[in-house]
Amino acid sequence: MGPGALLSYHSAGWLWGIWSGSPRPIHVTAFVPRHHPAPKGIVRHRARNLVEGDRALVEGIPVTSAARTQLDLAWKLRRDHLPRLLARSEELGMLDLTSIRGAIERNGGHHGTRRLRYALAIYEPPTWTRSDFERHFVAHLAAAGLPRPATGWNEVGHEIDVYWPERRFGIELDAFETHGTRQAFETDHERDLDFALAGIEMHRVSERQFRRKPAEIVADVATLLGRRPVMPG
Repeated sequence: MGPGALLSYHSAGWLWGIWSGSPRPIHVTAFVPRHHPAPKGIVRHRARNLVEGDRALVEGIPVTSAARTQLDLAWKLRRDHLPRLLARSEELGMLDLTSIRGAIERNGGHHGTRRLRYALAIYEPPTWTRSDFERHFVAHLAAAGLPRPATGWNEVGHEIDVYWPERRFGIELDAFETHGTRQAFETDHERDLDFALAGIEMHRVSERQFRRKPAEIVADVATLLGRRPVMPG
């Protein structure tokens, strides 16, 4: 590959185990003059700034770091493939947010920066408390002209965050992507079954979903709510 050259992009992703596609053609990142042609079978990328944190050695092969590889592939992969790459990285213990942020900051003009920031949003810690989330959510519903829901309503032995009792339709506001324990997982499924048996339609909205696209979430809620008949009082 030449002095200082690194395996990169899809080839690096394959070597790290976070990209399941083909490693060929071989992608290499190096400091080379623009007029130097790449050898056959090699896709060469010119680097402006590769610091020590962007370099790694895997099975004796010089390669871009996992974070730099994730940044490079954020530019090249289809949008629906990027979340899979990050999920695989997390499974392998290679989703280091501090390292990725460092790679992004060092390469502000990189084509993958914006897409990677967006895809990483679900891994960032939540910034609202549950009460903050509920307040913002209800305020958006009211601004859209939807009927005001009840909050903290108890139905079939379970509390519902946002609920329209006359339509038996509710929203569970998830402040976290997961609840973290097996018991919480089982309890959630029991709740869902109890609601279904009682004829209550429930949907979940995470804080991250809502912060990304509040207008779309509210529009979806309005559509779903409009499909529910008003129950006789």
